[in-house]
Amino acid sequence: MHPRHRNIWAFRPFLLLLFLPACLPLACTVSSAECSSDDECAAHQSCAPSGGVLARGGICVDQPRRDPPGDAGIDDVFDAVTNDTDTSPPPGALCDEGETNCSGDCIELQTDPAHCGSCNRACAPEQVCSDGHCVEDCPEGFFNCAGQCRDEDSSYLICGNECVDTDGHIDHCGGCDTPCLASPNGTALCSGGTCDFSCGDGTEACAGECIDITSDVNHCGGCGLACALEEVCNAGSCDQECSANLSNCGGSCVDTNDNRDHCGGCDFACDGQQPACSNGQCVECANAEDCGDPALFECDAQQCICEDNRSNDQVCGDQGVTCGSTEDGCGQPVGCDLCDSANPLCDTSTEQCVQCLSDDDCSDSQVPICEAHQCTCPVHVYIASGNRARKLDRFADVEIWSFQEHDEGVRTITVDRDGYVYTGSNDETARKIDPDGNEVWTFDDPDGQVIALATDDDGYLYVGATDDTARKVDPNGNEVWSFDGHTSSVGGIAVDDEGYVYTASYDSSVRKIDPDGQELWSYDEFWPRAVVDVAVDSDGYVYTASFDTTVRKLSPTGNHQWTFDGHTERVQGVALDSAGYIYTVSNDETARKLDSDGNEVWSFDDYNSRVFDVAVDPNDRIYTASQGRIHKLDTDGNEIWWAGNSVESMAIDPVLSCDDGGFDG
Repeated sequence: MHPRHRNIWAFRPFLLLLFLPACLPLACTVSSAECSSDDECAAHQSCAPSGGVLARGGICVDQPRRDPPGDAGIDDVFDAVTNDTDTSPPPGALCDEGETNCSGDCIELQTDPAHCGSCNRACAPEQVCSDGHCVEDCPEGFFNCAGQCRDEDSSYLICGNECVDTDGHIDHCGGCDTPCLASPNGTALCSGGTCDFSCGDGTEACAGECIDITSDVNHCGGCGLACALEEVCNAGSCDQECSANLSNCGGSCVDTNDNRDHCGGCDFACDGQQPACSNGQCVECANAEDCGDPALFECDAQQCICEDNRSNDQVCGDQGVTCGSTEDGCGQPVGCDLCDSANPLCDTSTEQCVQCLSDDDCSDSQVPICEAHQCTCPVHVYIASGNRARKLDRFADVEIWSFQEHDEGVRTITVDRDGYVYTGSNDETARKIDPDGNEVWTFDDPDGQVIALATDDDGYLYVGATDDTARKVDPNGNEVWSFDGHTSSVGGIAVDDEGYVYTASYDSSVRKIDPDGQELWSYDEFWPRAVVDVAVDSDGYVYTASFDTTVRKLSPTGNHQWTFDGHTERVQGVALDSAGYIYTVSNDETARKLDSDGNEVWSFDDYNSRVFDVAVDPNDRIYTASQGRIHKLDTDGNEIWWAGNSVESMAIDPVLSCDDGGFDG
């Protein structure tokens, strides 16, 4: 489609590619040397991807080396694929006597069937590990405890499928499934098969609870020291009233700025995921003690973070692995064993379990490519270039077919859910092309250049032209109706799920037309600047791009909601994703993401010319077209790839499909 003409299916989302460009495409000066990595280039050069994808080969360019935003680097990805990872213990994982560090885990080599006698020396499934040797049966006086030979008189039991020392296991203390519970403000302990607890700083154990004796009216200054009925506990002493900086909450003088039982006010208790209090707000942590063991955790920006910079809830995905345990360290090979069947591989750059690291990991599934570590189906890029319409592969660097039947330049292009492509041209025709690139029909009713196209679910085409009209065309190429209410070119057109049509015109207006071609309303506050693009969301709200440098949101009844004026030059295109975010491009050489209230989320400015088209794919990935280039961005505004192409207009497959018949490549 044209930057100014997007169909409603371009408002659906997309997934990130694993291919990593070594050089971002800003003013790269090309030399004649071909390359596949930086090492093959001169010291002052980098290997830039040919067409934006380094995996397909590149060329040496005179540009400083740098990774794209959010990129872990090619070496990190290679390590993830080859399992070539550092086996040194993470900070805080020094092992106790009798244990050995195996890839970051502390292991008893004398009993562990996965590391029997030495790291990674696994016993066969029918064997057990006894005294560091894989044997068929345990010796007399020992029993098979989930593959480990343990003394029959010991405290070890099989709990579920795990061999557990019930003398010190917090979830199986003294027996299976007998967890120890922590007192409020305390930490649960298991010692000798008996549950206990320890109290944090500022509290003492009184009557089985961790009590702040500086403010507790029943334990004021010490356990059992209760204040009289009319008194309060103020700084550990019974008094008539609280100090000026403290609040009286049921007789306890507390600072509501940091008291977790009275956070921000009396009886506002913090619990669950935000058990600490800081500045009168419940948070995950206010200090390291709120996170558990200070040797393992730190409190950073009110979040508990592992000392080795691995967030506890990010280690091996959501597998219940805790920081500092012997299973910690998804970045280590043994940690990857924790990944489940849905996400079996370990991405060492993020320490998360993922479905795939490359396309090869998806070869046995029905979805053949790996994007954003998920197996999915490819989408294709369609471009108008000169008098041609071209279907390109998912990287926009390999042509699948080219349609060259137009007599003059192709101005706009779109594609429907079935893979049929529609083009509009300066030759005053719109054409329908099948998924293999063959013409189905020509529509030649317009008396002007066709510059805007959109399609609906039922295969109807909507056409905007320089003869000031908008038209609806049936799936066989016959005109259904024509709307001539505009007084200048119709440069943008969109259609919603109910068949209502929205047109943007150079006459400085946006109009809503019913399914029968009758005007419902007109909004014309853009005067005297042209409106060149329009998009509509699932609730009927309308978004416009105008040469007055603004993006506007209108209600379903045509009333103004907000105006975004962050661009400094003409706004050329607008598109939506499935979550309701708005993407805009401009002559000011930027692409921007806005939230539903019109606030800017991010701006991407790695262009060297005006940006005139934007589209969103079914996985919420963003494509932009500037002079000579197509860029693909993720939802955070990071570049995934770029490809060099001469582009007048651009479209993306509106649905994912792995079927043959045009959705190949």
